[in-house]
Amino acid sequence: LESGVIFQPEGTDVFEFTDAVCEGNSSKAFHMNKILMENGVSAINILGTLYDRLKTIMLIQSYGNGSGVCEVTGLDSRQVYFNKKYCNRYSTEHLVYSIKFIAKMISYVKSGEIDELVVVENVLAHIM
Repeated sequence: LESGVIFQPEGTDVFEFTDAVCEGNSSKAFHMNKILMENGVSAINILGTLYDRLKTIMLIQSYGNGSGVCEVTGLDSRQVYFNKKYCNRYSTEHLVYSIKFIAKMISYVKSGEIDELVVVENVLAHIM
């Protein structure tokens, strides 16, 4: 490792990437996407995780701060706890747009209409 014979890739995970997107930190999100793609993480995995996170935030944000968010949305208390901090960084309308756009891009990757190597950057450019 010290002599550089064994390469150790820069570490990151998909959840760190989604945190960067939810925080609105575009430079960090693009950088982390580059690392994830270099480490062989599939674009479908990245976009699916981002889709789930943005959908959770949209559900929490559109419900409001009242009690009973878990019963109404179907989310568990852990999801609400960890995602509440990202509420109101994007408008609800923008979150809905982003969720629909990500779903469309996932279907394009699956059908071969768009290359997996560029789809995440495309999504970031459209939603951030």
